[in-house]
Amino acid sequence: MGSELKDKTAKGIGWGFIDNLSNTGIMAVVNIILANILSPEQFGIVAMSTIFITLANSLVDSGFTGALTRKLEVTSKDFNTVFYFNLAVSFFLYAILYFLSPYIADFFSQPVLCDIVRILSLSLIINALSIVQKVILIRKLDFKTQAFISLASSLTSGSAGVIMALNGYGVWALVVMQILRLGVNTILLWVCSKWFPTL
Repeated sequence: MGSELKDKTAKGIGWGFIDNLSNTGIMAVVNIILANILSPEQFGIVAMSTIFITLANSLVDSGFTGALTRKLEVTSKDFNTVFYFNLAVSFFLYAILYFLSPYIADFFSQPVLCDIVRILSLSLIINALSIVQKVILIRKLDFKTQAFISLASSLTSGSAGVIMALNGYGVWALVVMQILRLGVNTILLWVCSKWFPTL
């Protein structure tokens, strides 16, 4: 049993390294390509909204992911509680950012930020939908599946971003790329984890 756990852990670390390396490499190449198509101002506009999204995302999780990962015995009730709590918090924070977006746009003197913040804030809900599924794969030490999921989402979103940029969509290429990456990642996590919430 101990030997089997060591083997799974070693393989998990290996796949985790491959996951980080491949995705960092893919996104680096994509960003280099986009940097030659889009302007620094367009990257800056998305970066402005990312400040608020990142802060809100940290509140959505509220430490439950770590708690579920470390807990020795996890029940279906635990998974469902965390799932619905995270989802409720994500909707609440999305509503706040939705109504604050005009003020954020005014503060930075960038009218387009209003729509960008509202769309990128959907990432809060998309992330909340996949937290439990990811924890399940982590608890199984199934980093191989996570690596393939991340790879697929990076390739899909990166390709879409480059195609949109080449076709003149500007800053929206970056917005769609981010949302698509999270969306594909979430869908594949649901399919691969085979866990669905119950009441």
